[in-house]
Amino acid sequence: MPSPETVIGLFKTELIRQRGPWRGFDDVEVATLERVWWFNHQRYSNPSAIFPAEFEEQFLESQNTHVSEAVLT
Repeated sequence: MPSPETVIGLFKTELIRQRGPWRGFDDVEVATLERVWWFNHQRYSNPSAIFPAEFEEQFLESQNTHVSEAVLT
């Protein structure tokens, strides 16, 4: 995972500066939401990589499994 500084720098370079000038805050907000979705679901070109959204889903499933097992015993 890239450092937060790298992510913010890429965000500024690839989105804010390239797609501007912006008409207002709402335009920046929508573009930011689109960028976050892309970052979490589509950004990798490596087929063996796992997206952050998939990792979170797998983690939550494993937590639910552990809770279910604990309740059953």
